[in-house]
Amino acid sequence: QKDRQILVANFAQINDRISSLESKVSNYKKRLNEQRFKSLLDSLTKLPNRAAFDERYNYEINLFNEQPSDITLVVVDVDHFKSINDRFGHTAGDITLQVIAKALQKSIRQTDFIARYGGEEFVILLANTDRNASYEIAERIRKRVEDTPFKVTNKYTLSVTMSIGLSVMDEQSDIKTTKQLVNAADQAVYAAKMSGRNRVHHAD
Repeated sequence: QKDRQILVANFAQINDRISSLESKVSNYKKRLNEQRFKSLLDSLTKLPNRAAFDERYNYEINLFNEQPSDITLVVVDVDHFKSINDRFGHTAGDITLQVIAKALQKSIRQTDFIARYGGEEFVILLANTDRNASYEIAERIRKRVEDTPFKVTNKYTLSVTMSIGLSVMDEQSDIKTTKQLVNAADQAVYAAKMSGRNRVHHAD
């Protein structure tokens, strides 16, 4: 009887230790997940950052290689952003980027992925979206930002525009690699700026 009581007491202690360890492991995993989430988030705009975009981009490309579909890369560059910082200060520039981020989020679909790529540049991935549909989405994004008033000071409100470049990877496209897709979108943004800014340009 005594041996059984000692054995039961030992089992109870072991169960308490296991419960304590499980609780510690659970809290540790939770902290790791929170740290990972923060590491993939842009602190200013609260959008996914470049590292998060790279992860999603690689996922979409791998998916494309297994089951070809349409992938559109949208590169968004704010026009004359440096002049906003120069005229009104970096705080005004930061607020402008935050407002743009919210406008962009409201303009895309739930299946699309948006990230701040760096500086005044944003990138959007449109999965299963052909050339015509991607242009319509990009144009809607451009128009929403253009129509959004940006109050940079108590007395001054300005209009902000964006130049947008698109590139598509599909079975018919000449674009076959991730590098070609990015380069084509960058060249399309450059073409949009050279042709007057505040417009959408599709890579040939």
